[in-house]
Amino acid sequence: LGSKAMSLQEEDELSEPHLSVAARHSSERPASDTHFLVRGSHSYSPVLLASESQPSLLRETSQESCFDLLAVNPDDVAKQLSLLDLALFKRIEISEFADGGWVAPDKLSRAPNVVLFTQRFNSISFWVQAEVLEPAAPHERARVIAYFIRVGKRLLDYGNLNGLMAVVSALTSAAVHRLADTWKLLSASEVSRYARLQDVVSREENFKNMREFIQSGKLPCVPFLGFYLTDIMFHQTAVKQGVPGAADKVQGVYQEIQRLQRSEYTFLCVGFIREYLQSREYNDILQVVDRHFSRSEALEPRVTQKTPAKQDVKPKLKTLPTRLRQRGHRTAFSLGGFEALFRTPSPLPFGARSSEALAAADGSADNDSRESAATAAAA
Repeated sequence: LGSKAMSLQEEDELSEPHLSVAARHSSERPASDTHFLVRGSHSYSPVLLASESQPSLLRETSQESCFDLLAVNPDDVAKQLSLLDLALFKRIEISEFADGGWVAPDKLSRAPNVVLFTQRFNSISFWVQAEVLEPAAPHERARVIAYFIRVGKRLLDYGNLNGLMAVVSALTSAAVHRLADTWKLLSASEVSRYARLQDVVSREENFKNMREFIQSGKLPCVPFLGFYLTDIMFHQTAVKQGVPGAADKVQGVYQEIQRLQRSEYTFLCVGFIREYLQSREYNDILQVVDRHFSRSEALEPRVTQKTPAKQDVKPKLKTLPTRLRQRGHRTAFSLGGFEALFRTPSPLPFGARSSEALAAADGSADNDSRESAATAAAA
């Protein structure tokens, strides 16, 4: 895993120029003459960077305008995501893990910060999906996917496994993964980089690679909280069952979380990027999933293989000897016509084999034979 992380750090090239906020500003407040691109309905218009003395970027622009994400350096997006994720992670208190409070009906009061952290994870994942699904052209969607692959690489460099997991989860979602015409436009290097990111956050062997990354002791690190919640629930259940050593394992998980909460980032806070990321909220998960998948199918409809039409071949009429329905034998009839093959006489009550019933069945069979003969003669 270490060699894979090193190889990702060595890939420092970017295929297109970006506005690097951190490189151009030495203080938290941006210069007043600095501009940022906002994509309008027809053209690009310069807008001042947001600061304490300036109106918000999102409020300043018209409703027809939107934040041009691809104009921002992926490194800056990864840094602001890491600052937001770490701030939420450090707010979690150990008492919120007691008795599975994060899944209880009153979870908002028992584990408010755990719930907020998981909701933020979902929002980032849905935001990435929405950005990929916005462009109508496949090559534009491929640019967005390549952009988030670079964001994911930077998140790994900064130890933000939670953000990296959210990005990879978005790109592997059904709505994005099925876009075959889009994925085939990625370069070989981008596909290879994405495969290594997937390997880092793989769920195989209970998140073995991610656990090794965390256990290396390197800080700062924002973990993916999902497998910690699973560990805590498992060990707490073992404690209730009286399993020896289970309580110590619970405490061990708590201590690991507290160690990671001592992480610190020294990145500058960039107001307009931070505000944009915080505005990406998705509350109704089911509706978002349905909407994204519908959009995906509209962009790249399902390809159905056309099967050759079956030729209508009329079966040859055959006249077979009449056989009566008897216990222990499969039902057979006088097959004067093709329809008679699928016509079953009304069944008798179990065990009733009266002579009247047999005679009635035999008469019906003879009528079938006579009808078949008449049909053949007419032909």
